[in-house]
Amino acid sequence: MKTLEYNVGWYRESFRPCCNDARLQQGLFCTIRSVKRRRLAFYLRKGIEIVFFQQLVNGLTLGSAYAVIAIGYTLVFGVLNIVNMAHGGIFMMGAYIGLLLVTEAGFGIFPALIGAMIGGAVLGYGLEIFALRPLRTAT
Repeated sequence: MKTLEYNVGWYRESFRPCCNDARLQQGLFCTIRSVKRRRLAFYLRKGIEIVFFQQLVNGLTLGSAYAVIAIGYTLVFGVLNIVNMAHGGIFMMGAYIGLLLVTEAGFGIFPALIGAMIGGAVLGYGLEIFALRPLRTAT
């Protein structure tokens, strides 16, 4: 068999045809199959690298969220000497308030965001008045 040269997009290689049929060698059907195999291996290697970097970014993002929550608990405990575990509940209620303002009341996104912040502030102040102050005066 003789060596042929073929150019498929980004892939250029001298190769030996993989079959004996002259018609298939001229049409280069066998070689396109091998090029597709090599292209698949290239994309699989790139896919593994892409997944690694995606997971790295996901881990850094989630770790940053955990760090912000931990800093919030540390600040509250440092100032009040009481562990307040209601951060998540207040954030969730603020999110529900924003959702209701958008879906039920027909507000836009930014007015609903401001309304959710005000609602969260009111809930936080209510928690301060009814739960945290009595705990501080009891100790």
